[in-house]
Amino acid sequence: MEKTTNLVGNIHADVKLPIKGLSYRANFYQNYRVSRDAQYNPNAASFTGVASKNEGLAYDWAFDNIVTYKKTLITYMILTPLSFMG
Repeated sequence: MEKTTNLVGNIHADVKLPIKGLSYRANFYQNYRVSRDAQYNPNAASFTGVASKNEGLAYDWAFDNIVTYKKTLITYMILTPLSFMG
């Protein structure tokens, strides 16, 4: 019988910086896992039986720092002529 429990979380914060077009984002992600496994085989080891129990714990996390700068360099519009044939 195996049982696994996960606790997953994600949080972020967006910050506008004092320079126009510059922003900052912080991301935090975590995954906490606990697993338990227990087995019993009454017919193993010359029918005397075998039992086992395992437990595991894992913790993963990531922290991202993201800085973004947005700037429009050129704004233009293209006009194309329309022709009508009659």
